[in-house]
Amino acid sequence: MPMAFPAGNAIAGSFWPITMRFAWPAYTNEAIFLLHATTLVYFSAFPAFQQRGDSLYYASYLAEKTFNPFVAYPIVALLFHRVDPGA
Repeated sequence: MPMAFPAGNAIAGSFWPITMRFAWPAYTNEAIFLLHATTLVYFSAFPAFQQRGDSLYYASYLAEKTFNPFVAYPIVALLFHRVDPGA
């Protein structure tokens, strides 16, 4: 099993706690961002009561009917960007 330091080195035992101390804030930020992004994607898809699909469903339906996906999908992208400017 490869190690970052030789087994006899005194620093080898403290490598894992230091790594976790530096990595944990970035990991928690990423987990919070993932929750934030998935929530915004859900709400930007505007599911409604007795509605058959979300915004991507209607964009694909419009693209199939008009054979022009370059109109429907950018509209949905602009809608999502309006809801979440950080994305």
